Amino acid sequence: MTTQPQGKFLVTVALVVVVGIVGYYVLNAPDRRSPGDKIGDAINELPNGVDKASRQLESRTPGEKLSDAAKDAGHDLKRRQTSNNTKIGRIPSGIAYLLISISASEAHNAV
Repeated sequence: MTTQPQGKFLVTVALVVVVGIVGYYVLNAPDRRSPGDKIGDAINELPNGVDKASRQLESRTPGEKLSDAAKDAGHDLKRRQTSNNTKIGRIPSGIAYLLISISASEAHNAV
């Protein structure tokens, strides 16, 4: 007979194996959308870009979709980071322009 800790270990291993097998089959399930569904999904994705919309026309597994979503999130983070860096670099010149325009306006009003 197995002791209590060994029994818990075997149940845990069995659950991990079952979850792994189910996850594998779920992520590799075929795309069962009809052509009309694919076109509708592509139209809904057009505001996010033509490349993302065109991906909706392909038959892809959920695993491939998940991979693409992770790549897109990485690209979005990089793009936001670079846009924030450029905005931060522009703040001093924007403030300087604002101060110059305010002082010029005050000087014009004083005359």
